[in-house]
Amino acid sequence: MNTFDHVIASLMSIFGHGRQLAAQIALEAHGTGRAIAEVEAREPAQKHAAALTAAGLRATVEDIG
Repeated sequence: MNTFDHVIASLMSIFGHGRQLAAQIALEAHGTGRAIAEVEAREPAQKHAAALTAAGLRATVEDIG
């Protein structure tokens, strides 16, 4: 289990999100079990997912369309 502070700090570090956006994403993930952290091309998305996983978080890359 990860603390909100860890999740927020990870989102800020990995994506460069501000604290408010990172907190919104963390709250959505906590409340619904998932949240979109970023919409981006597949290659950076895969790198970001790997970084999230290395930080102890669950992450998937999904196509939108």
